[in-house]
Amino acid sequence: MFLANETKLCFKVFIFIQNEGKKIDNISMRLFEKKETPVQNIAFSAIMVAINALASLLSSFVPLSSLFVVIFLPLVSAFASSLLKKIYIPIYLLASIAISLLSGMYDLSNVIFYIIPAIISGTLYGLLSSFRIPLGILILLVSLLNIGLNYLTLPILKAIYGIDFIESAITLIGLSDRPHIYEIVPCFIFVLSLVETSLSNLVIQLEFKKLNISRIDLAISWFIYPCMAIVSAAFALGLGFVNLATGAIFLLFSVYFSFLSLVPLIRAKTWWLYLMVAALCIISFMLNAILNKYYPEGGKLLLIGFYSFSVAFPSLLGRILLILKERKAKND
Repeated sequence: MFLANETKLCFKVFIFIQNEGKKIDNISMRLFEKKETPVQNIAFSAIMVAINALASLLSSFVPLSSLFVVIFLPLVSAFASSLLKKIYIPIYLLASIAISLLSGMYDLSNVIFYIIPAIISGTLYGLLSSFRIPLGILILLVSLLNIGLNYLTLPILKAIYGIDFIESAITLIGLSDRPHIYEIVPCFIFVLSLVETSLSNLVIQLEFKKLNISRIDLAISWFIYPCMAIVSAAFALGLGFVNLATGAIFLLFSVYFSFLSLVPLIRAKTWWLYLMVAALCIISFMLNAILNKYYPEGGKLLLIGFYSFSVAFPSLLGRILLILKERKAKND
């Protein structure tokens, strides 16, 4: 009798959890859907602005929380600019910046350097995602915008507080004595921005899939990515003798695009392309050993560009051959 009652109780709890889960899913579906009426747009804008304000407040009072907050914060603005009608997006953007500044008055430096660029870059992502821009290019553009906004705020912060914000951050985490640390700071900001934008893209695409809103990437994307990887690797290797900071940025570009180039390479399922990748990686290893002594101290890392080329070139070759094969099939 006791076991029967326990079984009934567990069954009721399971049904309750299932029903509550369905209610949450329904609320989520209603929240993350295109806003049509003025009331829906204004209400959704208010919710998103409030979330930005809370993030700004948190970053002002909790030390180093900004580094974690800005990874997730662009999601808010990306969703807002994706789901709101375009006429309401400038209102949302201005309101978010104004309220964030007010709620983060205790420490405006965090708001200016972290929060506002995250809000603007997230909004831009949502706007650009409605255009037929290759996804990899879209993520890169938004990440570069974020870097630009970060560096644009540096003179403002120096004028207000009289300090170099980047130098203070490097000193705080105990890296000021590391060689070439200032040259790789842009790379660190770029990687952080890339993580923010990629996370925003991942979550948004998953939510849009639930709402049957699909984003089909252009076929030419798989041709563009390896080309960009090869060009970026060439710039990185060449700039290693001139400017380490710029060379490091191009190295990140090449690694990023070579990673994207893996997709068509894996889909090709062609054994000789994989063999070519392995052969080029061996050649890259040999070139690294030979050229290492000619590169200045701190610039040796840029030789990784050879490995990016080792992935991108077979991917590009495979894509060209596939296009030629498809054209031949059409002509026949």
